[in-house]
Amino acid sequence: MTKKKFNYNQAIEEINSTLTKIENSEPDVDKLSELVNYALNLINQCKQKLHETEEKLNADFDNTGNPTGADI
Repeated sequence: MTKKKFNYNQAIEEINSTLTKIENSEPDVDKLSELVNYALNLINQCKQKLHETEEKLNADFDNTGNPTGADI
């Protein structure tokens, strides 16, 4: 089974779409729970992606000899 590559922008769109479904459709408790858990999972994946990206960029800057946050 191939793991689908995570796409940050698509995840944000899915989060927004899920929130719209919650706001507009007044789902029952079971469906609401499912939608909220789906959105939370996507949010956690986005946070992880941002964290990984920050670490990679910091490592890249460290490897160039430029202090992190310094003007280039």
